[in-house]
Amino acid sequence: MRPASSSECLNRRKGPAVRGPRTQADRRLYAAAMQAAIVDTANLMVIEGEADELIVVDGRVTGIRLGDGRELGPLRRRDHGNVFCVD
Repeated sequence: MRPASSSECLNRRKGPAVRGPRTQADRRLYAAAMQAAIVDTANLMVIEGEADELIVVDGRVTGIRLGDGRELGPLRRRDHGNVFCVD
């Protein structure tokens, strides 16, 4: 199910510089749709935690330390750019 939304353009009677699109979505339906999209994304691992500290080596960020002490890193190169990996 996709989240219900309504769309309109604000300031339609004024010039193009002040016109703006506005969209409203049902928060619960939107949150559920985004969770489903995340779960259905191939090659994506979701790690829940609070980023507490950047790990810096030789002036470069190489990882992240989470609030519970886990570390994500080192930074590795993949086909789609840089990603943090769980070690």
